[in-house]
Amino acid sequence: MRLLFWFQLVCTLIAVTAAGDDFSFTNVDYTGFACKAALYSTAVYCATDSSYDYLCYCDNDSAIGSFMYCAYDNLKSEKDRRLIREFFLEQCPNATDSHLEAVYQNASRYMVNTSTLADFNRTKAIDFPVYYNIPLFDANFATYRAFYSNYKKGLHWGAALVGYWGIIMFCGMVSSMAHKFAPTLVISANKMASRTWIVRTYRKFVSIPALFGPSHADRIIMGGALPTRLDSLIICGFCALCVIFQAAGYEHVENNTFFENKTVELTRLVGDRSAFISNFLMTITYLFAGRNQLFLWLTGWKQSTFVTYHKWVGRMLVLTVLNHTLSMLITFVVAGYYKEDSVEEWWIYGAVAVVAGGIMFLQAMSWLRVKNYEIFLYVHILMAIAFLLGAWRHIDYFGYGPWAYATAAIWCFDRFIRLVRIFSFGVKTAKVCIVSDETLQITVDRGSWWPFFPGAFGYLHILKTSVFWQSHPFTVVKTDNNELRFYIKIKKGVTETLYKQLLSEPNYTGEVKVAVEGPYGDYKPAEAYDQVLMYSGGNGIPGPFAYAKELGKTTIDETTKFVKLYWVIRHWHSMDWFLEELQLLQRYANVQTVIYVTKAHEGKLGEKLTAHFDTSSPSSSSEKGSEGHEVVVSHDYLETVHKMLPHIEFREGRPNMAEIVNQDIDECDDKNVAVITCGHGNMCDEVRAAIADKVGSHKKSRIDIFEELQTW
Repeated sequence: MRLLFWFQLVCTLIAVTAAGDDFSFTNVDYTGFACKAALYSTAVYCATDSSYDYLCYCDNDSAIGSFMYCAYDNLKSEKDRRLIREFFLEQCPNATDSHLEAVYQNASRYMVNTSTLADFNRTKAIDFPVYYNIPLFDANFATYRAFYSNYKKGLHWGAALVGYWGIIMFCGMVSSMAHKFAPTLVISANKMASRTWIVRTYRKFVSIPALFGPSHADRIIMGGALPTRLDSLIICGFCALCVIFQAAGYEHVENNTFFENKTVELTRLVGDRSAFISNFLMTITYLFAGRNQLFLWLTGWKQSTFVTYHKWVGRMLVLTVLNHTLSMLITFVVAGYYKEDSVEEWWIYGAVAVVAGGIMFLQAMSWLRVKNYEIFLYVHILMAIAFLLGAWRHIDYFGYGPWAYATAAIWCFDRFIRLVRIFSFGVKTAKVCIVSDETLQITVDRGSWWPFFPGAFGYLHILKTSVFWQSHPFTVVKTDNNELRFYIKIKKGVTETLYKQLLSEPNYTGEVKVAVEGPYGDYKPAEAYDQVLMYSGGNGIPGPFAYAKELGKTTIDETTKFVKLYWVIRHWHSMDWFLEELQLLQRYANVQTVIYVTKAHEGKLGEKLTAHFDTSSPSSSSEKGSEGHEVVVSHDYLETVHKMLPHIEFREGRPNMAEIVNQDIDECDDKNVAVITCGHGNMCDEVRAAIADKVGSHKKSRIDIFEELQTW
């Protein structure tokens, strides 16, 4: 699988690099272009002569002599003169270097100034060497240099944008690889660095906190989540470069020989440069959208981080394409080419790409995406295909197809690996049941291939329902029976469909065919830290639990790591769907578990807990849940719950996360601490804000936060 990743990267780099080889022009090339154009404006050597075609020159010594005289008059070094001969030989392969030199030596003695000839007709073919028009040469030289230099700026600055992300990802790769292969050494070095004021300040105000206030994972602005402050700075830097690269560095040429006025000249330059930059942005946009792309593994970043970058690169892509479209539209309208060119195939397919990109830009707004994610997803995919198809047919006409091929290769590669993952797991029968009237528990055999690790998640395809083509990511727990278990909160969509089907099944339990695409995610080096603090809420418990199980020890010695696991739930009956796992934690001596029940006073117990109660007690009563499930309300619940789970500390009410985090870290003293969070966005944000504030003054040890929650 790794070889396929490298193959994808190499093919992409080759395709994109090859696409830029056509514009490596130098002053020697501009001299050749200008000489040909200036001579054509002075005289012609055949009826089909033009400012750029050399057919009339290849077998005509007078034409060759005129060209070489012009070139040698402007190029004085032997190196440049050798290069201009090579330039001419590329146009006329049948000529020889020695012949060019001999013709020049001969023609230079018989040069004619056409302005001295009476009744000279420039449109009539001649057969004698002529002097070139110096003002026309200067104007053409400046025009060609400005025009093709703008091409090179588009290529170089587009590559610079790729390089920008390359630098960002390289930093992430170095950090990730170091943590993977030498975690203890890296954490020790980070501990020493954290004693310095500049590192603590950077982490407190830049690398850890949310952009504004505490909100990062929690959706606050039109249903969207804000990036972290560091991610925001990275994105702002990228957007600023995009604007600068398309706004600066244009050269206006007086007496431009390509364009009739300044408006046409500048809009064409803007349109050309934005076109090249769009090609680079297109490739990055599709790369960052993939869940199987190489850099996810190399950097260890969350998929949601790349999705955030994908959104902003995609937005700048659409704006750059719009810049290209409007600039070229003005050029063609003012120059008078719009009517004839707007019916060309390349124009029509370009319009298809613009419309598809605009639709994606608008329908990817957070509030629309959150309102109906499935509609967003399928419209987005269809428009992405339309955009790529339109872009391919548009740019391939101009010889830039390799960019579209590279982008298509990246997209197809990701889809192919998704299918490989699904077929490797296969279609299996899973047991599914409703627990506590709020969660679906799906258990399926892991098989021999699926490499589970703490924090792993998979895209679950439920094949029984009418929406079998849908898949959603869920964190996985591995049972002691080599099974994979998913805990899925019942919401609208596929979970609600399955929930309604199970209501008619005995014990609300049934079987369903499933396929799992995965595993995805990145294992965090929690074992390299002295203490591990984990804060989870609701259905976010599986990931932290898996880490606790991985780090759990049945005996304690001086090398044992202390693990503290928090879980915040609303009601007692929420423990039903995770009761077996909670009981399993009792075997580990180094794992301390704390459960907050925010509505504990209501005393609502689920069916599994109810089995351990005396429901005939006057302190217990029963009531119906939302779908007729019986829920026991007990007023002496705490004692019985403690007997069932003696290793767990229960606390009632809503936790003050800032206070808890500060107290826990203070108790760790000089120990290196890994903080892992997964739960409601608001809770994760509170933990992040507390950690950001704490690292600013904490000098004794290293504190790192790993947020398992993924939102996009």
